Amino acid sequence: MNKEQIQSTFDSCGLGKLGEDLSFKLWIKGLGENCDEDMLENFLIAYDFRDDSSMLADHFLYHFQVFKTVLKSWNGNVPFGFW
Repeated sequence: MNKEQIQSTFDSCGLGKLGEDLSFKLWIKGLGENCDEDMLENFLIAYDFRDDSSMLADHFLYHFQVFKTVLKSWNGNVPFGFW
């Protein structure tokens, strides 16, 4: 994903302000190389950021890595209704 796709995913989840603050930083740190739009959208839905503009990119990436690890442990099959 590129920066614009990352921002678009934040926008579609109602987290536009957070995306404005983080999308470039996340893109620079390689988020787009490690996930697709669906995974990022699922993460944004599962976690409750409430458009927190004080979120640091490193904290976001930490939580995202935890999310990816959980998905991997379930072999990508998230239990129905998990979020």
